[in-house]
Amino acid sequence: MPREQALTAMTINCAKQMFLENERGSIKAGKYADFLLVDKDVLTCPVKEIHEAKPTATYFEGKKVFFRE
Repeated sequence: MPREQALTAMTINCAKQMFLENERGSIKAGKYADFLLVDKDVLTCPVKEIHEAKPTATYFEGKKVFFRE
């Protein structure tokens, strides 16, 4: 499965399954800001390095709930 397709499956498609696509699942004005930042670009790094991506920050409903220094 291409990386972009996997990302879509885990974001907007999950929100659609829960009938929450108008509130969550993508970054857009008016939606909840729920997202995770990682220390690698998982769309461009070598495939064998994707599993090494570490979270650096997590946001839930627009508020930072985790930050790694």
